[in-house]
Amino acid sequence: MADELRVPDHLPVLGAARHFDPQDGVCLMEYASVLAGEPFSDHPQCTHPHLAHVARLVNDLISDAARPQLAILAPDLIGTATTSPLVLPRLVVTCTRIALEVDPLSRRLWRQLRRAERHLDRLNGGRSTHLWAGTTALWLAVHTVASSKLTERNQLLARLLVESVRVCRSEMLTDTQPRAGVVARLSLHRMRHPGM
Repeated sequence: MADELRVPDHLPVLGAARHFDPQDGVCLMEYASVLAGEPFSDHPQCTHPHLAHVARLVNDLISDAARPQLAILAPDLIGTATTSPLVLPRLVVTCTRIALEVDPLSRRLWRQLRRAERHLDRLNGGRSTHLWAGTTALWLAVHTVASSKLTERNQLLARLLVESVRVCRSEMLTDTQPRAGVVARLSLHRMRHPGM
């Protein structure tokens, strides 16, 4: 899948980490912010925050030689800011399954996968669910892939991002009818516990 990515000559050269000005270079999310016409930022409003988290991790952890290929994904990151509560657990499931291809014996990965699947089951059943640190699970999954010694490490990182974009895009198609009460309950919980 990542082999299909080809970089046209007119795309910017992506760099790792955050930049203060486009003249200093851009990371993948900063490039998406510019394409979307937003202020220059690696946290643009046009991208789901958890998808942006995955994109920043992949951008920073992929090799310098492979990073420019990610630029072609920038337009796909725009317009993914769905409010569906299913995005985070679905991202965790997707990223963790790819990470398990690298480290199939990792108890931490299996534990995060089970938590995300339970979270999804509760949300799909319209039941209230606790908030859980899914971003930690995303970090673990991406870093597991990045730390592997496999020769296809860069391809796996790119695939992880491509699949994460697909998760957000597919959830946007089904987000027209919020699950009964789930979004309201999560919003109320966040209002009562603003630090979460």
